[in-house]
Amino acid sequence: MKKIIQLILLIIVTNPSFGQKVQAIVASGSHLVLATNWVVFANSIISVEHLDGTNRHVYSQAPLNYNVNAMYVGGLDTDFAQNTPVLVYVVKPLIKIVSAPKINATVNSINQVISFGDWSKHSTGKILVEEEDGRNQHIYISASSRPYTSSSLSITNLNTDFAEGTIVNVYDIDYAVLSTEGNLSINTTSFDNQLSVNGKIRAQEVKVETANWPDYVFAKDHELQSLKETERHIKEKGHLPGIPSAAEVKANGIDLGEMNAKLLQKIEELTLHLIKMRKELDELKKK
Repeated sequence: MKKIIQLILLIIVTNPSFGQKVQAIVASGSHLVLATNWVVFANSIISVEHLDGTNRHVYSQAPLNYNVNAMYVGGLDTDFAQNTPVLVYVVKPLIKIVSAPKINATVNSINQVISFGDWSKHSTGKILVEEEDGRNQHIYISASSRPYTSSSLSITNLNTDFAEGTIVNVYDIDYAVLSTEGNLSINTTSFDNQLSVNGKIRAQEVKVETANWPDYVFAKDHELQSLKETERHIKEKGHLPGIPSAAEVKANGIDLGEMNAKLLQKIEELTLHLIKMRKELDELKKK
C-alpha cells in the first residue's frame, strides 16, 4: 500500500505574529496614550514599533497597569522619544500560510470585506483573516452561512479586529494543514498536541513506543483477579476492570500504546485462567 498524504493547505511557523493592533502616542513616564480598551494588551506580550514598521521592541511585562486613556510599559521611554506615534500589537504564535484559497480584500465600516471574487468557499466554517503583511491574524468560526455577494463577505465582529480601509488576506481554512509553535493540525484549529487530525489517517506503518509492557502478569507475585471479581465488576460498571468505559473513550479518546498494553494484559490474564481451568479439568479426568 502506498503512503498517501493530501496537503490542501500548508502552514509553517517562522516568527511571532501580531494580533490586535492600535495606534498610540508615546508619552512621558513610559506611557502609551490612547482612549481605548487596553485590557487585552495589558495582559499579553506586546510589540511596539514606528508607523513604518521600524524600531520594533517586544515587552513581556504583563500584567501592565492601565486606565481608559493610557497604559504603562516599563522601558518604553528608553526605546522611543516622547510624542512618537507608534503601532502597538498583541504578540501571538504565527500561522504562516503557504498555499490556501485566498482573496485579497478591503475592510469596510460594516463588518465586511470588499473584493470581487468567489466568496462561496469562505461563507461557511472557519476562515482566517490577516493584514496584507501577515500580521493581526484572526480566525472566525461560524455555524451558519455568512452573507455574501460577488463583491463582499460579511464577518461578525470584523471591525473589532480591523479598522476600516485595512487591506487583508482572507483564507478558507476548513480543510487545511496548520502549524504553530511546532504543533501540526490537519482540518482543525486545535493546537493542543504535536499532531491533531480531524479525519482519517492512512499509512503503511505506525510505530508507537510505550513502557510498562504487561509481562508483569506472569510474575509469581502478581495477584490474578478471580473471574468472580471480574464478573462483579462487569455487572456493576458495564466494562472490564482497567479498561475505560465507552463514555470515557467518547470524551477523551484513547492512547494507542496504553490501550494496546491494557488489551494484552487482559489476553495474558485470560490465558492464565485458561491454563488453570485446563489443569483442573485434567485433574477431574484422572478421577
